[in-house]
Amino acid sequence: MFTTTFSKIMPFIQTAIIQKVTFMFSSLSRKRTPPNSKNKYQN
Repeated sequence: MFTTTFSKIMPFIQTAIIQKVTFMFSSLSRKRTPPNSKNKYQN
């Protein structure tokens, strides 16, 4: 039972980590690039 619960939760944890890393990289690149250029990556 614990294994099935863990396998259900794991994708959410991975998605949260990916979103956090992506947000860190986007905030870093936002400092270097002008604000208008970030609109290209939102789609």
